Amino acid sequence: FSKPDSAFWSIIICNVWLAVPFCILNLVAGLMAIPDSYYEAAKMDGANMFHSFWYITLPQLKPTVLTILVIRLADAFRVFDSIYILTS
Repeated sequence: FSKPDSAFWSIIICNVWLAVPFCILNLVAGLMAIPDSYYEAAKMDGANMFHSFWYITLPQLKPTVLTILVIRLADAFRVFDSIYILTS
């Protein structure tokens, strides 16, 4: 891990390993919080899957995505320890 290329990729893999489960759990919880009635009403109005995603799913997930971004931004400042441990 002392070479720059291998250190770079090891740090990326370490951060992905730590962050992906948190992000997926939050996004799944956000998706489950969207009522099915929104999609049923959109289907009755003639919306296709793209319109349902663009006008229902994305706006409903905006607070969840913002929360994930804020928490991951705060975590980005705490990455020094893993870089120091992996590269000495």
